[in-house]
Amino acid sequence: MKKTMFLMVSVLLLSGVCVQLSAQEKKIKKKPDVAVEEYSRQFAEKEREALEFLREISPEKVEKLLMVKEVNRDEYNYQLKRVLEEMMQARRFEKSDPERYERIVRTKSLEEKSQSLGRAHRQASKSEKANIEAELNKILSELFDLREENRREEVAKLETRLKELKDSLKERQENKAEIIKRRLAQLTGQSQHLEWE
Repeated sequence: MKKTMFLMVSVLLLSGVCVQLSAQEKKIKKKPDVAVEEYSRQFAEKEREALEFLREISPEKVEKLLMVKEVNRDEYNYQLKRVLEEMMQARRFEKSDPERYERIVRTKSLEEKSQSLGRAHRQASKSEKANIEAELNKILSELFDLREENRREEVAKLETRLKELKDSLKERQENKAEIIKRRLAQLTGQSQHLEWE
């Protein structure tokens, strides 16, 4: 009787454990689905942002990229990644330096147009080439001005940083004895009684 009772209790306990394990397996199986859904949602959001950014720069390129998506998903993902990198680089300035952001977007747009006009020029007839060259010259002139503005801005930042470094160097030279005295105290343990806490 005791053996029978023991077997029945054991069977009941094992079946309860199996039910719990089965329920846990179902939860585990659902978690990857949630992760995949979240990844898909994030990817779709980034894709939308990248395509919007690209549309600002070159609407024609968006159409070409969407055609690539239909034919070669790997190439599409590679191109999309490049657009995302450009977008992230440009967006660093969107709030902190809106003028620079606009220059970056304008530069990218003009670069796309110049590439397109270059291709059109190579395939154009002699009569069309002069018009394309005139338009290309105008775009290249604007591109040059935008790039030079970026360089002027970079030079100004470097000059400011150089002045700060020179001022720091001068101040450290003027306080050389005090700096050495403090470091000596740190290295020899003499400064521990001079600590704030």
